[in-house]
Amino acid sequence: MKYSVEDLDFSNVNDKLKHLSESEIVEIINAYYGGVKTNTIIDEFKIDVGKSSLYKIFPPERLDLPCEYCYRPMLLPLKSKSGYTPYNDINAYCSICEHTNNVFCQCENCNKKREEALVKKEKERKEELKKHKEIIDGILQSKKTKVLEDDLSLEERLYLSVILRATLSEELNVILPLAYSNTPIAPGSEFGLSTLNQTIFLRAFLLNSTGVR
Repeated sequence: MKYSVEDLDFSNVNDKLKHLSESEIVEIINAYYGGVKTNTIIDEFKIDVGKSSLYKIFPPERLDLPCEYCYRPMLLPLKSKSGYTPYNDINAYCSICEHTNNVFCQCENCNKKREEALVKKEKERKEELKKHKEIIDGILQSKKTKVLEDDLSLEERLYLSVILRATLSEELNVILPLAYSNTPIAPGSEFGLSTLNQTIFLRAFLLNSTGVR
């Protein structure tokens, strides 16, 4: 790939290149990646830099990739000859807000987005817990009668075994609150709680003396 003036960002040219025009800088970059010896380039254009650091003072490439916050083109530092690839935007950055094009970006906007995501997640968690409580309270209010274990259908027995597996203590003598269990009792919390309602959540804990207490 050959670069043109339009491909590069000259807004902050390195001091060691300021004696050169933009077209001369482009010529240097193309010569460097075209295989011309680095010492030859440095001597011809009178650049005060070590040969191993020449590429480090090149202006960055302007990508056809807008910053998600500033909408300005992202910039990509040019690599050494040995590490050169035509396009790899993982190290792209925004010169305005300092956003970088990777999941580890620590710019102000990304940090704010992460904080907002955590707040949203915590809010959703609290809303779900509230919903759980309302559903369970509704179950407890709607069913007040003890039921014989023998009256349970096969489906109800199956769900009851799932509930017990999720909430029974290690000593097998205490049924813990569902809130203490990390084991899902159904695919999805709302479905799980409605299933409890349908399969006698209350009955599971109000069986007569021949059943679970």
